[in-house]
Amino acid sequence: MIEDSNFTKELQSALNEKLEWFNTVELKKLLDQYRLFFTCVKNLYDNLLKKQLIIQDPYRHETRLSDIVIPDTSNFLQAESASIIGSRLSEFQNMLDYMCTYFHFSVDNLGFSKIKKILELNSVFDWMNLSINSNSQNTRELAVFVNNAIDNSQKVAAGVISNSIEKCADSVREINSILAEVNDFQREVYKGQLRNDLFEHPEFNKERAFSTKENELAEIKKIYLKIYGKKAFNADLINEIILEDQGQNKEQLQSLLLTKLKVENKKIVKKEKKVDLKETLLITVSMLGVLVPIYSAIKSKLMEDFNLLEESENKRRNKLISLFRKIFGIKNKQLAVTISITDRKSQRSLEQKVVAAELINEIERKMKLYTSLSAKGSELKKINDSSESAILDFLNKNISENQKLYLIINSLDNYFKVNIEASLKTQSKGLKMELSTLHDAIVNINKKRADYLFEKDEKEQLEKLGIHND
Repeated sequence: MIEDSNFTKELQSALNEKLEWFNTVELKKLLDQYRLFFTCVKNLYDNLLKKQLIIQDPYRHETRLSDIVIPDTSNFLQAESASIIGSRLSEFQNMLDYMCTYFHFSVDNLGFSKIKKILELNSVFDWMNLSINSNSQNTRELAVFVNNAIDNSQKVAAGVISNSIEKCADSVREINSILAEVNDFQREVYKGQLRNDLFEHPEFNKERAFSTKENELAEIKKIYLKIYGKKAFNADLINEIILEDQGQNKEQLQSLLLTKLKVENKKIVKKEKKVDLKETLLITVSMLGVLVPIYSAIKSKLMEDFNLLEESENKRRNKLISLFRKIFGIKNKQLAVTISITDRKSQRSLEQKVVAAELINEIERKMKLYTSLSAKGSELKKINDSSESAILDFLNKNISENQKLYLIINSLDNYFKVNIEASLKTQSKGLKMELSTLHDAIVNINKKRADYLFEKDEKEQLEKLGIHND
């Protein structure tokens, strides 16, 4: 038996292509999911803190992270739950911030041990089953606080909390799925690297190795020791290599492996069954619900920054004028700023006046609307009962409004960096993370709308040709 050089070449080509796909496509999705996860956890933490259900970690802002650190999951006295859950949820949020900001998402940086550690981090709280009956005390106690917060909140606020938990579960599910794919791919990368290092070594006797499975194992062990020294020998993966080379069903194993590594280029396939375009449109509308926790986090930071801006202006304002206003009960004008926004089409810079209170009200209005869509309330029923064109108009209007809102908030973030007084700037958290998450969410909704428009156009073209996809 001789070495199958064609399989080896195909395998290396497939590995390289899959590696490129992970690094440029799939791991970008992983980062996007972590950004959404971070936003939802932060929103939940802020809500629980605001309702005084948990106690703020006093060392929250002193932690400097340079690696993945798993928050404590050991049991504790229930009397201390407000303090301990407050501390552990804060640590967990900080770790998600680290993952989004500093962690390098690449196949090279996601080895077996690193993936195991990240999965351990993701399971500090069981987001997919946040229940008071959980075996994890972290999860049980957090579930108690969440239920308490929902029960003692108005409808919109309760919807925001529920939405955050739901999105956390969705994100963890997607993150763990991608990590499982990477872990599986790393097995094949390891095997491919062994083939390169061992089989191409000048002392590797290919003629002897490929005469029997036993001889191949013997040659592998001999060269492995020369190259890797005392590094652990993965017998299971070595055995897979030998079976792919000399097993009775080696052709089938080789074919299965190459198929598994193949990067699928998604093509639009005409469906035999009838396409429900209205259903596609309604799914796209429901995606607006993902914006609720993002806007909640943005609103909180905007209010803080507007307060810092007002404080900065008060410091610059003549103190006698301030005293005069106070004595005679003259109210200050509503805080308003003039920002510069770049028009995406013309690339011209346009000035726009933004009144702080009006912007906050607009964000709250959107949160209320999108929460009702997620909660299957009257607003969702009204949309479900609408015509397809009316639903599309609603979607177009909201995508456009959210795109404009993104530009305003982005410009405001830059404005705050320049105009908040230097002594107060350390208190400004910045909106970079939330803006990135908001941008990605709007892009995804827009892509789904584009899919609907493509399907609609395709259906109309087929009908013109007399082809009805019933």
